[in-house]
Amino acid sequence: MAAHDGRPVLLAGLALAAGLNSLSRPLLRHVFTRVICHSPASSLAFLPDDAIPTLTLPLDNSNLIEALMGTVAIPGVIEGVALPGAPAGCYRDGGLVDYHIDYPWPRQQGLTLFPHFTDRIIPGWFDKFLPWRHADPDRQASTILVSPSRRYLASLPGGKLPDRSDFKRHAADPAAREAIWRQATRESERLGDAFRELVATGRLGEVARPL
Repeated sequence: MAAHDGRPVLLAGLALAAGLNSLSRPLLRHVFTRVICHSPASSLAFLPDDAIPTLTLPLDNSNLIEALMGTVAIPGVIEGVALPGAPAGCYRDGGLVDYHIDYPWPRQQGLTLFPHFTDRIIPGWFDKFLPWRHADPDRQASTILVSPSRRYLASLPGGKLPDRSDFKRHAADPAAREAIWRQATRESERLGDAFRELVATGRLGEVARPL
């Protein structure tokens, strides 16, 4: 059902996925197959092990544009795509299955740097609504998460990072939206300067916290 672009059938498929996911994340295997598009040079040593069927697809000139379009194909907003070189099907926004990345990173390869916009790793999009659903601690044991603090986010206009909802919220006043985005950009530049200073002075350990 999730392969349909007809709204009633698609919404029914998404409702089924949400219900199964609330019971157990691996049950998403009954609705979705994950496809990881990757550089041909990648070893893909971090393949997930969560029972959701997973295919891999090397990127090349024949499928790069379609793969990029698939990543933004939000159900009900943008139609799914066909993906050259992959099995026939409807390819959609991968965030449905992997909203943030909760894969078993290989520890023998050192630390994994994870620049992020929040301090919470949410495995799948449906998990946004399940506060008890967290990333697997074992998978993230070697992860260094770099994210803005909640205090910083609260200091931004509206207490949040700018996002696409601002286009609706300020539809009648685009100048106000632009001003908010510019202010957030200036604050982000200050945040970046502070991070660079921590790196340059070796003081990252002073602000690091257990994930």
